[in-house]
Amino acid sequence: MIIPFGKLDLLPLEVRVTGRTLRLTVEPGDRVLIELTRALDAAGVEPLSIQHTRPTLDDVFLARTAREAAAHAA
Repeated sequence: MIIPFGKLDLLPLEVRVTGRTLRLTVEPGDRVLIELTRALDAAGVEPLSIQHTRPTLDDVFLARTAREAAAHAA
């Protein structure tokens, strides 16, 4: 699913919805944040909060090893 966000077309790496929380994992997250905020405003959506977090070293390691394991399994 490609989500148009202003000047960026966003292809989320992961989308999770838990209750009223929407979590998108994207690259590059820091540049997407401004366009996401503009797109939400243009759509009349008022988020309660927006948070930008960078992956931890553990997150990067687990994501990389999971991809490598999946590639070897195929």
